[in-house]
Amino acid sequence: MHYDTPEVLIGQLRKDLLEARKMRDQLASSALQALIAAIDNANAVAIPKTIISTEVPRRELSLHDIQEIIKNEILEMRQAMKKMGSQKSVYIDELRDKIAVLEKYL
Repeated sequence: MHYDTPEVLIGQLRKDLLEARKMRDQLASSALQALIAAIDNANAVAIPKTIISTEVPRRELSLHDIQEIIKNEILEMRQAMKKMGSQKSVYIDELRDKIAVLEKYL
């Protein structure tokens, strides 16, 4: 699927997370929740110590920025798979399935 704006992509991620939770798909829920958290963290801005208010505007991420976050999440999972080798095939299969969930958004 093609996404025109970051808002459309993030909206789809949140919609799919809700659907995965309704379907009790723990694997997709976990993958999407982690991705949304990574995007939210990338939106965060550093608050100077001189500012007392905690209400500050968040960083605006471009569609490219969000796609790079998705790619980084997938890369981290692939690196974890390599570190595990063939010792823990259940976890490797789980990571492979999570990667498949995230690749749909690229």
